[in-house]
Amino acid sequence: MISDMSDKIVIRFDDLDIGSHSFDFEVDNEFFKKFDHHDFLSCDLKIAINLIKDERNLTLITSINGAAEVECDRCLDSLFFPIELNETFFVNESESNSDDDNIINVSKDDIEVDLSDQIFDIVVLSLPMQKIHLNDENGESTCNASQLKFMDSEEKEEEEIDPRWEALKKLKK
Repeated sequence: MISDMSDKIVIRFDDLDIGSHSFDFEVDNEFFKKFDHHDFLSCDLKIAINLIKDERNLTLITSINGAAEVECDRCLDSLFFPIELNETFFVNESESNSDDDNIINVSKDDIEVDLSDQIFDIVVLSLPMQKIHLNDENGESTCNASQLKFMDSEEKEEEEIDPRWEALKKLKK
């Protein structure tokens, strides 16, 4: 089953036969904006889910591939991060919540499982805390050189002390 660009990743399991079933989803920026996450300049992810159903359990083997475009924390130019993730989720029939992030609890009356929260979490958490361009083979930054030069000149201007403050410092002594 293939779903177009989606704002939710929901799989209906009540009418599935025992065995393996494949589902494909595509998500973009709109999916992440629904979570009030605006860090991506663009995002295009393909999500393949293999659902394995037996008499009592559901296992969801998830593969996420694509890229996210973010702003470099150093030079503010765009930066693409490839995303290749694999995660397995287990669906249990239970009213209580589990401490394990890979266990999704559903009630006995549920007919579908929503993986949107789990997909959002693993994608966002897969990105590094500091998003900067990598250095080249010579160890030089590949960030936008003119932007770095501009920021460096701004820092030097801030370091220059206003002459009025210098005069006040002399009075203090």
